[in-house]
Amino acid sequence: MAAACESAAPNRRAGTNCPPCATDAVWVLAAPAYFNRPGPRVMRGAEALAHVLQSVDVGDPVLPGEANRLSEMES
Repeated sequence: MAAACESAAPNRRAGTNCPPCATDAVWVLAAPAYFNRPGPRVMRGAEALAHVLQSVDVGDPVLPGEANRLSEMES
C-alpha cells in the first residue's frame, strides 16, 4: 500500500492521490518504542494496533504519542 500511496512521501501533503489519506485512515505509530524489541512494550504495541485497526479499547487508553492520525500530525 505504501508504494501506491504517493502522499506517504514526506514532501507531499496527505490526501493528494491516496484513498486512505482521503478517508483519514492513515495512522502513525511509535514503532521503535513498541515493535522493535521483545518485552513488555510489545504488548502495549499490540494494544495500540487493536485500537487503530479495529477501534478496540484494550488495556490503558492509547495516548497521543503512541498512535496519531496522519492528518492530526500535519495540522
